[in-house]
Amino acid sequence: MRSAATWLLSLALASGCGAPRAHYAPLDSDGNQLRAPDGRAVILRGINARVAGVFDVTLDGGRAPVETVPDFGDDDAAKMAALGFNLLRLPLSWSGIEPVQGQYSTDYLDRVAAVVDDCRHHGILVLLDFHQDAWSKEIGEDGAPRWAIVPPPTMLLSGPLTDLDQRRASAQVMAAFQSFFEGDAQRLQEAFAQMAAEVARRFSADQAVLGYELFNEPVASDDVLLPFDVEIARAIRAVDARHLIAFEPDVIRNYTGSTELAAAPFPIGGALYAPHIYTGVFGADMRLAQDSYEQPMAESWQSAREEAQAWKTPLLVGELGVGPSQPNAYAWIGHALDDADQNLASTAFWLWKEESQGGWGLFDLAPDGSWTERPQMIAAVSRPYPQAIGGDPTGIHWDGATLTVTFTGKSGVPPVHDLFFPGSAPTVRCDGAEAPSVTVDAGAIYHVRCGGPGAHTL
Repeated sequence: MRSAATWLLSLALASGCGAPRAHYAPLDSDGNQLRAPDGRAVILRGINARVAGVFDVTLDGGRAPVETVPDFGDDDAAKMAALGFNLLRLPLSWSGIEPVQGQYSTDYLDRVAAVVDDCRHHGILVLLDFHQDAWSKEIGEDGAPRWAIVPPPTMLLSGPLTDLDQRRASAQVMAAFQSFFEGDAQRLQEAFAQMAAEVARRFSADQAVLGYELFNEPVASDDVLLPFDVEIARAIRAVDARHLIAFEPDVIRNYTGSTELAAAPFPIGGALYAPHIYTGVFGADMRLAQDSYEQPMAESWQSAREEAQAWKTPLLVGELGVGPSQPNAYAWIGHALDDADQNLASTAFWLWKEESQGGWGLFDLAPDGSWTERPQMIAAVSRPYPQAIGGDPTGIHWDGATLTVTFTGKSGVPPVHDLFFPGSAPTVRCDGAEAPSVTVDAGAIYHVRCGGPGAHTL
């Protein structure tokens, strides 16, 4: 029997008699869903984690760090797996990778590799996310090194971070985005591409890495964003032909809930569309407090699915979340995951642990430095779902008591399904009858045989 710690990597590395050849690894794409090498559809339920030494917020000149970032270790990865997470979206910092132009930090990439190793041991795939918030730690929260701020900053900032919204909208941050995406007289996009390729070169053979996310929450119009994405994706593909590549729309989608549909598929193979969904959560938006967010959020998820279909890619919502002290927080999470199920989407929840910015996450920080679970947050995010489906999925629904998965059998794909179901053991039925074969791993993962030609209900 496989252990829960290795189920996903075993799934991804298995060849399977008669299985279709995967173009990408450890997971493939059929242009609509993620696929294991044996052809089964894969659903990822992941989480983001800012990790000390990887999320770069330290400053020189005696300035206080922008914020305090938690450590990450084997215990964190083990707990993630126990809660049903099979993906970690790991924010990386350009400032940590290339603090001096043209000089890449081996120590930094070693720290990234250590997180990947912790996740590997517990069957969690890692998406390496080239992250930024307000362009750079020097003028915002994280992202670019000082040498990549053009024009040069008029004022360097420090911590603690209490004014992120103001930093995001500041003149020097907006000028940095504009010079990078529209002018680029200093050829910073070329430098960024070389940096991304350096990271991809380091992890090109690592089967615990799902892939690379090109740029977090870009502030750029579609006409300049797509050429940038293609340039960075090509730089990665030059050194890594096997891992997936995730890309995002303009950050404005976080507020509008949709964006224009693409006129053609994403031009680089092995792509993932990775928007964020925060309906009603930020700023002066009153829909969360007024409990009027449900319909617009459902529409945003449906739009995200349509946007992914236009790009001919699977859908991974790379961030969704809400602060635990915000009104209707737990209901919001439930509705968001309902919408993810309905749209057969993979997800990465924001955030694992946080000491700053309102203390988002699944844990409280005690005065002695220890972390304790927030039971309501844990209950909201750790819920049943299918991790792998032996066919073409047509529906996923969790009503609080019963998980229902509908699918169509697919030739050459084993009719075996991996279900995460925490708590007491479920009664498993296939097309109304007791499932003919069920095995159980430690960690609440059930392997169920159900299928064949035609439509089925599990």
